[in-house]
Amino acid sequence: MLNIDEEDDFVLFENNSLGRYERQLKVPEKPNVSLISVRWPARVLHKLWEQWKVPSIERFVGEVDVFHSPHVLLPPQKKGASVLTVNDMGYEKHPEYYPNKALLTVSSKWQ
Repeated sequence: MLNIDEEDDFVLFENNSLGRYERQLKVPEKPNVSLISVRWPARVLHKLWEQWKVPSIERFVGEVDVFHSPHVLLPPQKKGASVLTVNDMGYEKHPEYYPNKALLTVSSKWQ
């Protein structure tokens, strides 16, 4: 999409957990593509998003038309649409192999 659409602006967001990891995200050098990288402890940010619904994604990236997450967690959002990519639904068919209670939370959201 980044290579096709030259009219819309794309803001890529990553949380680099206090800079512990080398950047995995390859950002095309295009005038309509930018990267916002924050450094929050992942557990803290995820808990805030899951339990308190703060901070909104707009606090980090500004106004959003559509936010896409390839992760199981969508950050709170004030406006715009959200798209969540679910890559594995194995826990639905074989929950005995997935003892993590977080999966039950994800599963219940789809009911």
